[in-house]
Amino acid sequence: VFGGIWPLVDERQALYYVWIPGHYSWVCQRPIYGPNPTEDKVVHYFYVFMCSRLLDLLDTVFMVLKKNKHQVSFLHLYHHVMMAVATWLCVKYMPGGHVAFFGTINAFVHVVMYFYYFLTSYDVSYKKSIWWKRHITEIQLIQFIVLVAQQGYAIISPSCDYPKYLLIFFLIQAVLMIYLFSDFYLKAYVMKNKAKKT
Repeated sequence: VFGGIWPLVDERQALYYVWIPGHYSWVCQRPIYGPNPTEDKVVHYFYVFMCSRLLDLLDTVFMVLKKNKHQVSFLHLYHHVMMAVATWLCVKYMPGGHVAFFGTINAFVHVVMYFYYFLTSYDVSYKKSIWWKRHITEIQLIQFIVLVAQQGYAIISPSCDYPKYLLIFFLIQAVLMIYLFSDFYLKAYVMKNKAKKT
């Protein structure tokens, strides 16, 4: 839960910057260049967000230590490694700007996801009674679909001055994530339900 809540609670100003109209353009926000009090908070938010994505890598360590190696799938490894790499790229080369929007959505998704993990680790019986587990994957898919639309629009927009190579990189990553999460969703929920019915 800490990994999801930490970026949201610690950085209310960055959330304000991204979600309150007039501060941020969801269709194309230029990168942050030079000192600016509001934008410096967004840069700090990105650093905190990056640290939380690095903490996500500990999930893999804990799964291996608990001998839950079946959970360490290609999706799990690729997603956590690429999110850490992508966030590092943003912090290092283009903090804030266009991709800050995705960071806030992703932090929210992690709050929901880690709350579910917290409940099920608190009481194992919750695993069967919590009906919304599959919806967490649906929310993850929606966030990547939104990212594809946002990155795609910025790529084709001639007036968008965010570096096209980063937009293309994030678009490709989002498409791959949609593919991987869709594959997981089909195997974990759709095919399982069909097998139960037959």
